[in-house]
Amino acid sequence: MPLFTFQERFVQFVREGSKRQTIRNFRKYPVRAGQFMHPYTGPRFKPVKVTDKKLIADVKCLAIFKTGKIYIIQTNWLSSEERTTIKKRGIKSCKYPYVPLNEYGSDLFAFDDGFRVDSNKTAGSHNLMMRWWKQTHDLPFVGFITYW
Repeated sequence: MPLFTFQERFVQFVREGSKRQTIRNFRKYPVRAGQFMHPYTGPRFKPVKVTDKKLIADVKCLAIFKTGKIYIIQTNWLSSEERTTIKKRGIKSCKYPYVPLNEYGSDLFAFDDGFRVDSNKTAGSHNLMMRWWKQTHDLPFVGFITYW
C-alpha cells in the first residue's frame, strides 16, 4: 500500500485524472502492479489526501540522462548494482530491453507526468521537465515509473 507525496504543482493534475504516472527513486519495498497507491501532498508528518486510492496498473524502470534522453526499461526492478552500472556506463550496459523516447514521445511523457507549458499542447513539456530534473536531481537518474 504505497503512499506517494506529490508537490503542489502536480496535485490538480492528479485530482482531475490527467496525471496518471509518477517517477520515483527505488524503495526498499518495491511498488508492484495490482497494489493501491495513496496520493498525498504537504509535509511528511501532516500529509493531506489528494484523492482516493488508485490501482497501480504497471511499473517500469527508467533512466534519464543529462542529455535529456529518456529510456523506459522493460522490467519492474533493477538491483543496486545494475542501477550503478547504467549510471556509470550508459544505457547500453543494461541487460534488459529498453525503449528510447523520441522527441514527440519525450514531450508526451513529460506532459503526462504533469510538466505542462500549455494545458492542451505537449510541445515544450520535455524541456520544462528536464530543467526541473537538472535542478532537483543528480543525473543520470535510474528509478521507476508507476502508472495508474
